[in-house]
Amino acid sequence: VNRVMDFSNISTIVINHNIGGIPQVQTWLPDGSGGYTDASVDIDHDWDTMLTSTVNIGEISTGKLIYTFNN
Repeated sequence: VNRVMDFSNISTIVINHNIGGIPQVQTWLPDGSGGYTDASVDIDHDWDTMLTSTVNIGEISTGKLIYTFNN
């Protein structure tokens, strides 16, 4: 299952996925040409509860997050 989350003007995003597992997370930022590019960011997963992941972009940005997990 893929989930898409838009974000605007923030540098840290907490994903409350509540799946009890660790999703794959991609962060997409505008490329300046009308599209998006896959950004390399720091992602911290809560390994104790496996209910949240925190994405640290490193600068205030706007873009999209895609997180994927299997049922």
